Amino acid sequence: MLVHAPNQPDAVLTEGSPLGATRAYPESKVQTEALLIAEHGEIPVAILRLAGVSDDICHSPPLADQMQRIFERQLASHLYPGETSHRQSFLHLDDLVDAIEMVVERRAKLPAVSTVLLGEAEALSYDERQKGFIQLIHDTSWETYSVPSLLAKVGAWAEGLLPGPAPFIQPWMIDRADDDYILDISQALSLLGWAPKGGLRETMPKMVAVLKAYPAGWYREHGLELLASMPAVHETDEAETPEPAFADVDAGHDRADAGRETRPIRMAAGLSYKMAGTLVAGATRPATFYSCPMHPDIRQSLPGNCPRCGMTLEPLA
Repeated sequence: MLVHAPNQPDAVLTEGSPLGATRAYPESKVQTEALLIAEHGEIPVAILRLAGVSDDICHSPPLADQMQRIFERQLASHLYPGETSHRQSFLHLDDLVDAIEMVVERRAKLPAVSTVLLGEAEALSYDERQKGFIQLIHDTSWETYSVPSLLAKVGAWAEGLLPGPAPFIQPWMIDRADDDYILDISQALSLLGWAPKGGLRETMPKMVAVLKAYPAGWYREHGLELLASMPAVHETDEAETPEPAFADVDAGHDRADAGRETRPIRMAAGLSYKMAGTLVAGATRPATFYSCPMHPDIRQSLPGNCPRCGMTLEPLA
C-alpha cells in the first residue's frame, strides 16, 4: 500500500488513489508494477497492494519494536513524534494467503490487469495500538506524549551512536510518523470475493500471549537483543527448558473461520505453533534433538544436515 501517497486524515485509499511512494523501497514497487503492466503481453497480471502483514506471533518489525519498547518500559514507549490518531492498516498472514488462493481460483475471470488493495476492515490508530499493547502486557495504562519531530530525529541519531545493535527507529522514519493509511477494500470483495476474517484488534492478544509465555524465544524470533533478565537458552540445555505448546483448543479465541486449514509455523526459537492456535497455559512438550552420526557433538533442535560433513541429522533416542 506504500506505493500510494499517504491519506489525508480520515480519507480512504482506493486502487485509483494517486501513487506517491515516499522512499526508495516503495518506489521500487511502483517501478515493478509499471514493468509488469508494460510487459505482461497475453499473461494476466494481478497486483496485490498489501497492508502491513503480521500473524499471531507478530512477525512485523514495526509492531515488534512497539511491543518491545512497552514490554521493557523504555522511555521511548511514552513518546511519539507524530499524530497518534493517525491510522495504518494491517493484514493477517492467513487472510493474505486466502486472497492469493482466490486470485489463482478466479484467474480466468479476472481482467487482463487487476489491482487490489488488501488490508483489515478497521485500521487502528497508533494510540489504539499503544493503549492496547500496554494494557495487555502490563495490565495498566500510561500516557503517550507527542515530541517535536526534530527532537525525535536528534534522539534517534544519538541512539544510533551508542554501542550495541542498531536501533529499529532511524531518523528518516520520523518523517513517516504522521502518515495515515486507511484502505477501501471493496474492490477485493467484488473481484475476488475476499474479506478479512479479522484484524489487528483480534490478533494483538495472541501476540502478547506468546511474548509473555516465552519472552526469550519471542525476542530471538524477531531478531531483538535479549534482556539480561531473560534466560540464555542454548541448544545444549534446551531440553531442560519448558516450551509453550500451541493447539486448537478454544474456537472462541480462534480466528473467525476456525474451520479453515491451519498452517503450521516453526519458530526459530523452537516453538511449535499453528496459526489458528491459542496458548495452552503451562503445557510443555518433550524436546527432540538431532545429531550427526559422524559428529555426535553436533546437536540441534531441528532436523537438517550436518554443517561439517553434510550427512542427514538423526533424532537422538
